[in-house]
Amino acid sequence: MKGKHNSLCVGIDLGTTNSVIATCSVENGMINTPVSRIDRCKDIGNRDNRRIESSELLPSCVYYQDMKDGNYDPIVGDYAKTMSFTQPYAVSRSIKKQMGQPKVNIDGWKKEYKDLTPEDVASRIIRHLIASLEEYYNEKIEDVIITIPASFNSAQSEATLRAAERAGIDISLENGEILLPEPEAVIYNVLNQIQNGKINSTIDFSSNKRVMVFDIGGGTLDITLHDICRRKGNLNDFDFKPLATNRFSTIAGDAFDDIIAELLYEKYISYYERQSPDIAKRIRDDYSTVMINLVNHAEELKLRINNKYKDRMKRGNMLLEDEEFASGGYMPNGYTSEDTVTLREFEECLSPLLGWDYKYDDYKRFDEIIDDQNIIFPIIDVLNKATEKLKEDEIKVDAVIMNGGMSRLYLIDKRLTEFFGFKPITVIDPDKSVAQGAAVYHYYIHQDDSIKTSNMAYMNQTSEHMDSSPASKPSFRDVTPIKQVASIRAVSSGVLNESIYLGLKGGGTCLLAGIGQDIPFASDVIPGFTIAPRQKIIRIPIKQQTKDGKFQTIAVGNISFKRAMMVETPVSIRFFLRRGNILAIEAWTSSDSSGENVIESGAVTLSIGDIDRNRITRRHGQAMNPPSGTNLVIANELSAFKSHIDKLKRSRNRNDRRHATERLAQMKRAILNCGNPEEFADRMLAMLRQDRSSLMTMYLLPIARKLSVYWSEKQLADLSKICLSVLSMDLLGGWIAEGKDIAANSEAIKTVGACGITSDCEKLEKLCENIKYRSPLLYAFGRCGSNHEWIYQEFLNDINRSRPIQDSLRAVGLSIYQSRGKTLNIDIQKLTEDVCRLINMGAGALHKNELSIAIVTHAMLICWDDADTNGEEKYPICDISTVYGPEAYTYTQKSRLFAEKLIGRGELTEEDEAFLLGVLTDDVL
Repeated sequence: MKGKHNSLCVGIDLGTTNSVIATCSVENGMINTPVSRIDRCKDIGNRDNRRIESSELLPSCVYYQDMKDGNYDPIVGDYAKTMSFTQPYAVSRSIKKQMGQPKVNIDGWKKEYKDLTPEDVASRIIRHLIASLEEYYNEKIEDVIITIPASFNSAQSEATLRAAERAGIDISLENGEILLPEPEAVIYNVLNQIQNGKINSTIDFSSNKRVMVFDIGGGTLDITLHDICRRKGNLNDFDFKPLATNRFSTIAGDAFDDIIAELLYEKYISYYERQSPDIAKRIRDDYSTVMINLVNHAEELKLRINNKYKDRMKRGNMLLEDEEFASGGYMPNGYTSEDTVTLREFEECLSPLLGWDYKYDDYKRFDEIIDDQNIIFPIIDVLNKATEKLKEDEIKVDAVIMNGGMSRLYLIDKRLTEFFGFKPITVIDPDKSVAQGAAVYHYYIHQDDSIKTSNMAYMNQTSEHMDSSPASKPSFRDVTPIKQVASIRAVSSGVLNESIYLGLKGGGTCLLAGIGQDIPFASDVIPGFTIAPRQKIIRIPIKQQTKDGKFQTIAVGNISFKRAMMVETPVSIRFFLRRGNILAIEAWTSSDSSGENVIESGAVTLSIGDIDRNRITRRHGQAMNPPSGTNLVIANELSAFKSHIDKLKRSRNRNDRRHATERLAQMKRAILNCGNPEEFADRMLAMLRQDRSSLMTMYLLPIARKLSVYWSEKQLADLSKICLSVLSMDLLGGWIAEGKDIAANSEAIKTVGACGITSDCEKLEKLCENIKYRSPLLYAFGRCGSNHEWIYQEFLNDINRSRPIQDSLRAVGLSIYQSRGKTLNIDIQKLTEDVCRLINMGAGALHKNELSIAIVTHAMLICWDDADTNGEEKYPICDISTVYGPEAYTYTQKSRLFAEKLIGRGELTEEDEAFLLGVLTDDVL
C-alpha cells in the first residue's frame, strides 16, 4: 500500500446493522480516532425534497426508490431503514449476512435494481461512507481498512474485497491487506485506549495473558482467543497472537429481536383471536410483513427494558420480575399491536439464546453438543479449538473483552460473568470500537513503512560519512529516524476457523488447511492430481465441512491452460491464505507425478458466481482426479460410473463413447487407489444385482475383484453367486457367447476364482472345453487353488507346443501359493524340474515378465517340501545375467531377492506377500 497512503488513516466497520468510519490523528504522543459524522437522507418530502442529517452510525440499509423514468435510485441509511417496514422487497437490510452468496436473497428483489449480488449492495454502503469523508476533507480517498468477522470464510472475504474495489478502493497492491478481522480491530482499539489512559486495565501484560474478544453486533457474533503480552522493556508496546476463532454465527442482535418479535406476535394473534377470528386469519396470512414491523417494535422494547434495568442497577434498585413494559404500536395493516411484556417474559423468551445450561468445562465435551443456537456455543467452540491447537488439556482465559452494540444488553454481561467467573472488560463505545481499531491498525502499517523508509535513508547517509572527521559530520536535520508513539503488533494476522478443502471428481476432497492454521500461510506443493485427456479447463471447488460432517462449496475457481493435454496428465497445486482468509491457488501440469517437470502453469481466480448451480457445465471444466489415498464419496462415484455405462449402452456417437470409456478408466484408477476401498462392497453388489448387462459386468467386476481383498466372507459369497448367475447360460450349455458377452463372462470367471470359494470354482470345470475361456479359467483355478491337474496339463501343453506361457505359468504359481499346507494330486518334483528346465532354456523361451514369474514359482516349489533342504542344489537355475542379459537381470532383481529369502526360509512380511501376489496376478492393490 506504500505510495497510495492517505494520512487520514481510515478505518471502516462494515456492520450488519450500522456502519461506521473513523480516522486517525496523533497528538501529544497519543493516537486519537475520531468517528466521522456521515450525511444521509432522513426523510423525503412531497416534492421529493430530501431532509439530510448527519450522524456517526449509518444504518447498513439500501432502499431502491422507484423513479418516474422507470429507473431506481439507491438511497443509503436512515430513510432506507424506515422504508424496510413498508417496502421490504425494495430494501436491502443486514446484507452482511449474505456476503459470499451468489445473489441477493430478498423476496421480490428486482433485476432492475442493478445491485444483484450482496457485494454490489455492500459497495453502495462503503461508497457512501467514503464519499461523505471525501467531501468533508476535499480529497480523494482510495486507501482504507475494512473490517470483517474473523469467522468469515474465503468466499465471504473475497466478496467483501470485491465490494471495496467496486466502491473505488485500491486493492491491487497488498491483496487482502485492506481486510482486518473485527476482534483484532477491537484489540487494537482497546490496547490503544489503555496506552492513552482511557481504560484502566488491572491485567498485568508483562507476562503472556489469554484474552477472549466477545464481539456481538446486530447480525454476527465473533469470538476469538488471543495471547497478548507487553514487549520486554516497553510498557506501551504489545504483541498479540490469535489462537482460535468461532464458526460463523448469526446468533446476535437480530436473533434476539426476532425471538422477542415472536413473543409479540403470539400476544398480537391472541388478542385478535379473542376479538375477531377473521382479523386473526388475515394477520396470519400476512406473517412475513407483520414480523418485519414487529421486529422494529421488539428492538424498541429491548432498548427500553435494558435502559431501565441498568439505570435502576446504578441506583442500587432491582427491577422486579413482574414489572410490565408497554410493547407494540402502529402496524401498516391497520390492526394496532398494543400489549405489555413483563421482565420475566422478556428474560424467559431470550433464555434459549443465552445457553444457561452450559458450563465453562463443556468445551471438553464439544463433540457431544447439539444445540448451537446460543451465544455460549461459539465460546465453547473457541475453547475446544484452542486446546487442540495448543495440545493442552486445560485452558484458562484471563480476560474477556466485550464489544459490539448488542453487548450493551444487561443479560449478555450477566451471562458472561456467570460463565467465566469474572466480569468482562467493556469498551468505551462498542458501536465505534471496531472502526476506531481499524484506523489504529491503518496508522501502524503505514507508520511501519515510514519508519523503514526514514531509517534506511538515515543509515545510508550515516554510511556515506562514516570515514569523516567529527567536525565534518552532518547534523541530519533533513533525515532523521522516525520513532513510533507506541506499537501494537499482531504476530500473525489470524487463524482459520474452519478447515478448507479442495473439491475433487466424484465428491472427494483434499484438505488444504485445517482448523487453527495460522494466517498467512503458504502450503507445500501438493502433487498427485490428474486431469482427463483433452481437458483444458480445470474446475477448482473450495469446500468447508460443517459440524454435521457435510461439505459445502464456498467458492469456485477455474484455471485454463493454453492447450488440452492428449493423455491423462499429472497436476500439482499450491495454495496461499492471506489476511482475511483470502485464498489464492496456483496449479500446473507436469510430465511426472512429482510436479517438478512443469509443462504449463497458471493462477486460479476464485469466484462465487457458480456456487448455486446444481450441475457442472463443460464451460467450467471438470474437477481434478484425486491423488492416491483420497477418500471417495461412494454414492457419487458409483452413480457417475453407472451414468457412463448407460451412455455407452445408448450412444452411437463415437466421441461420446470414447469419452465415456476414458472416464470409466479414470474412475477405475481413482477407486482402486482411494483411501476407503472397503466401503464400496455393498453398493457395488447392489449395482451388479440390479444391472447384469455385459457392459456393467465387463467394467465393474474387475474393480470388485481387486477390492475383494477388503470384503467379508459373506460379501465374497454374494459376489461369487452373482458371477455364477452371469455365467448361467454357459454353464447350462447349448448357448454360444459372442462379443461383449465373452469379455463379460471372462471377468465373471476370474472373479469367481478371486472369491476363493472352492465349491463355486469347481462349477467352472464345465467350461474347460471352451477355448475362449482358457485364460480366465487358468486365473480362476490358480487363484482359488483348485483343479491343479488341469492347470499342470495346460502348462505342459504350452511348453511342448511353444505357446505363450504367461497365463499357465501364473496359474501354476498361484495354485502353489494358494495350496500351501494342502495335499496335491500332482508330482511336485516333476513340476519343479519342468519350471527349472523352462528357466534354463534361455531368452528365447521366456520374456522378462515371464522370467520374473518363473523365478518366484521355482522358489515356492523348492520350499514346498520343508524336509527337502537341498532343493536349490537339485534344481539350480542358470546365471540370469549371462543367459538373459543385463536388462532382464535388472528387471528380475526384486524377484531374485525374494526367491533367495524364500529358499533361505526367511520370514515373509506383509510387503513380501503383497509383492508375491503382485507378480502372480495384477489384481492386488
